[in-house]
Amino acid sequence: MTQHLYMETPMRTLFRSTLALTVLTFAGVAAHAEDAKAVIEKAVKAQGGEDTLKKFPAARVKAKGSMELMGIEIEFTLDASVQNPDKFRNDIHIEVMGQKITIVQVYNGKKGWQSMGGGEAMEVEGDQLDELKEEAYTNNLEQLYPLLHDKQFELKTVDGDKVDDKPTNGVKISSKGHKDITLYFDKESGLLVKSRKKAKDPSMQEVEAETYYKDYKEVNGTKQSMKQLLKHDGKKFLEAEVTDMKLLEKIDPSTFEKP
Repeated sequence: MTQHLYMETPMRTLFRSTLALTVLTFAGVAAHAEDAKAVIEKAVKAQGGEDTLKKFPAARVKAKGSMELMGIEIEFTLDASVQNPDKFRNDIHIEVMGQKITIVQVYNGKKGWQSMGGGEAMEVEGDQLDELKEEAYTNNLEQLYPLLHDKQFELKTVDGDKVDDKPTNGVKISSKGHKDITLYFDKESGLLVKSRKKAKDPSMQEVEAETYYKDYKEVNGTKQSMKQLLKHDGKKFLEAEVTDMKLLEKIDPSTFEKP
């Protein structure tokens, strides 16, 4: 009997230690999730509130700016249509060596197409299709309010970066089938000021893509970023300024058909 008790005590100790560790780990994960949710709640409120944001799952945006392609700075204008959670169309107008070219990208939630210079639109596959899918995914989660309720998103607080010498709160977002993305929110205002994720550049090489969101203005009772800077591996790739933005309930589905 004494031998039996001697053998049993370490096992009970191990069980209690394992149980305690599990509880502490779970509590830590839950705390991370709760803290992250609080950051997102503040951001949603800063951007106009969930009820107001939900009224406008679609948008039409015009923008102008410049981007770096093959070591050359190219000016562009953009006409973009977005129907969250998973559809968008980009019409990008550029001029290269005096020649005007329009690039069209469309993603309808399942398939994607691209055309250049008025040529026939070709269906994209593989990495290119994955990038269109990721763009639609990012468009949706950057509405922010879906992060509060949609179970596909796993939230975790991370160390914040300084943006324009101001401290931020960081939230890492994970979802099955998608690349992780980290959002950074100004500690004082709660507004989104930066995002970071892995992406592919125009040559389909993987880069660290960082987008900075600036110059917030009110649109239909919401706060929207009017200037954005995109860096690839720390170098400026694209800079854009919104010239017109219309927030909408719905866009004609034909917009997202093969162009």
